[in-house]
Amino acid sequence: MMSHVRSIYLISVVWIAANGCAIHNIKYIPVVKFSVDPTKQAQTVRGRIDQASKILNQAELPHNTVRERFNLRSQGLKLLSSQIGSEDYVVIGEIYGGGNGYSTLATLETEMCKKASRKGGDVVLIYDSGVQEQAYSYTTPASATTNVSGWASGSANYVYGQATGTTTYTPSKTYSGIWRFPYMKGVVFKYWPGYGALRAKAISLDDSHFERVIEEIAALENEKLTFDDARLQVEQIVDHSVSKR
Repeated sequence: MMSHVRSIYLISVVWIAANGCAIHNIKYIPVVKFSVDPTKQAQTVRGRIDQASKILNQAELPHNTVRERFNLRSQGLKLLSSQIGSEDYVVIGEIYGGGNGYSTLATLETEMCKKASRKGGDVVLIYDSGVQEQAYSYTTPASATTNVSGWASGSANYVYGQATGTTTYTPSKTYSGIWRFPYMKGVVFKYWPGYGALRAKAISLDDSHFERVIEEIAALENEKLTFDDARLQVEQIVDHSVSKR
């Protein structure tokens, strides 16, 4: 979808439900290298990513200057975050999920939010969801059970008795229906207070200062930082460059 958000794909879920329990398979793909502390809860919003995805893909074309690439990325990310209602969010990952025949879109969404919060997300922008249908049919085998009852007695070299048997036949039976498997895809956001204003500060720099800021921020990815530590360093880098103008 974007330079930091990998190509979108649909996880196919074709499980046979076990023991009548709802089972969910959730895959999270981080797009930041920094470790992010879990949050208490992640919320979901519904939205679209098609237009933002096109712009973010354009940002990665080799002819773009540093500023052009940054502006295109900012434009694409603003299209995404505007659906949340604030520019103070950044993308930290992608999330994909599917469920078995006993799960629903509601239970899948709940598990997606739990996964996102464990990864540090505050909001999941759900851009695609639905239910896949798969017909099933199976036939039980026929069976026969025989019960025997009786008595026997013996004396010396003689044995005598009586027995009777009853056989019960169970014919085969065919069951058929449709399994429904929910699926869901989303982008995970982390709240960054003041990020929109910080981005505007960076854009206001002249080209030489701007390129230096981008280089310094990119270098942070090689350090083992937490998200919060990286956020503070980015803010210091931008503010320091603005003060030196």
